[in-house]
Amino acid sequence: MRRAKAAIVVLAVVGAAILFAVVACGSGVVTLHEADSGGQVVLYNGQVLVVDLESNASTGYRWEVAEVDDAVLEQTGHEYQAGWFAVLSPGAGGKEVWRFLARSSGSTNLTLEYKPGYKESAEPAGIFSVQVVVR
Repeated sequence: MRRAKAAIVVLAVVGAAILFAVVACGSGVVTLHEADSGGQVVLYNGQVLVVDLESNASTGYRWEVAEVDDAVLEQTGHEYQAGWFAVLSPGAGGKEVWRFLARSSGSTNLTLEYKPGYKESAEPAGIFSVQVVVR
């Protein structure tokens, strides 16, 4: 009787671990926000990383990629999305959405800087940085 209970417990634990692995690996998109800066994210080949950062295009500032290893993490898209309230309040902020594809195993720092687009030498007003590990 004890062996049967132990076998059931082992099967339940193994089943839960397999389910967790399938759910974790099956998620094709990982989204990061400003609060995730300074952290680390683990991706698998083929996964998409989305970086969603607050921005205000009317100020002339924009996010720019300052550091990334393109062999590990390839930028596949970037767009500015005005907030829904921009219709009511011209000059209101929105967000910039960056998309990257995990291309090959390795690690890279992904750093974006919030700088005025008209002044390359300006110090960034904001920095977003994460360590990306691709398995």
